[in-house]
Amino acid sequence: MNNRKLVVMLLKKWGRYQARQEQGDGYASKSPTEKIREFCELGVHGSSFAAEERNVPEYLELIDGRIAQLPQNYMTAIRIRFVLQVERGALCSFGFSSVTAFEICLERAINALLG
Repeated sequence: MNNRKLVVMLLKKWGRYQARQEQGDGYASKSPTEKIREFCELGVHGSSFAAEERNVPEYLELIDGRIAQLPQNYMTAIRIRFVLQVERGALCSFGFSSVTAFEICLERAINALLG
């Protein structure tokens, strides 16, 4: 498997994880209501939930850190493609002048992650 395919595969996994987080369907094993109930009934301090709340696989944290170091337009292109999965016709509302401009920006973002 070449490096480009590996980066795209990791971006797809990262995108699915980010989309689930935005929908509230993350890796947390307890709902917010359950955590509040435990806090009220048992007096359990909220910080004891921190490790359980954000049990993110290490490779997702690594790719997230690499994406955060990219220029803003590269981050936007990656987010549009892998998290939001926006239709081609709606790209202008995200600041891209055309589909070609978006695809060029996305290619540059992937290449930046490679190098």
